[in-house]
Amino acid sequence: MQNIAARHRTVAAVPSVDGRGAAQPALEGRRGVMLRRAFGDDYPRAREPHLARFSDPRTYRCQMANERRCLFCLGSEGKFAGREHIFPETVGNTDLAMLPPGIVCDRCNNGPLSRLDRALCDYLPIAMRRATLGVPNKMGAPATVRFAEGRIEPLPAEAVASGDSHGVRLVDQNPRRPIAHSFEQHDDHVAFKISGQGGRRLTAKYFAELSRAVLKIAVECAYLDHRDEVTTSRFDHVRGVVLGQRDHHGEIALALNGDGKDVRMQCSYMLDDATGIGGAGVNILGVGMVAHADDQPIAPTPGFFIGRF
Repeated sequence: MQNIAARHRTVAAVPSVDGRGAAQPALEGRRGVMLRRAFGDDYPRAREPHLARFSDPRTYRCQMANERRCLFCLGSEGKFAGREHIFPETVGNTDLAMLPPGIVCDRCNNGPLSRLDRALCDYLPIAMRRATLGVPNKMGAPATVRFAEGRIEPLPAEAVASGDSHGVRLVDQNPRRPIAHSFEQHDDHVAFKISGQGGRRLTAKYFAELSRAVLKIAVECAYLDHRDEVTTSRFDHVRGVVLGQRDHHGEIALALNGDGKDVRMQCSYMLDDATGIGGAGVNILGVGMVAHADDQPIAPTPGFFIGRF
């Protein structure tokens, strides 16, 4: 822990403002090392891969072949063939932020971690941002958000290029009960509001899944910064939380809406002696979330609501 602290500034709490000045919930009351990683400031144009911090992953795997352990389950059996996406591939992370093969076993990658990625993508504000940005899913299908009243889907690229559209269209399930919406034209963008019933129900179980998904991203970003330190017993608590092997109760702060001008994928996390990762905040395409690895409360912040589980 002293070696890590020597390389980074120790702070009393994570600042409550992100890189562009948007209000974010602070990790109040936590002491430790705060780090931040950002990927794709100019998505979708940015396409430089951010891999784990060693020059040649193949060389690393050869050197570590006799002691390879999964970052999460710490197992050495089974296959390690797949790359692990730090942020879900479905939000546009095709090559921006990932761990190379050999770091996370395929069983964790395609099992519990995949389910947490799906939970993030199901969160309605993120789904809306995917639709408005035209981010396809893994199979290349366009992002579609379904409501009881209909659906929202992106327009074809040629229609958007003509300048005659807003990039999405509303498809009513019942013409007599259309999706309530409004558009506001601004100098550099168009804002629209809709009213409908859709997305996953915000239950305590779903809040816990979202919290674990945020902490999963933080663990993987911590690996980029600290490599093998993250496989030590210091991180056993947060590993168990991510995999669902430890009881996890507390709060998560969720953005009510996405920032239409923000297309980054960003993670800030706080190292903690007791839990490995004490708390973490992510920004996915302008939608913010903050979670703790323990039951410490999160301070209320305008634009966010607190989910308890």
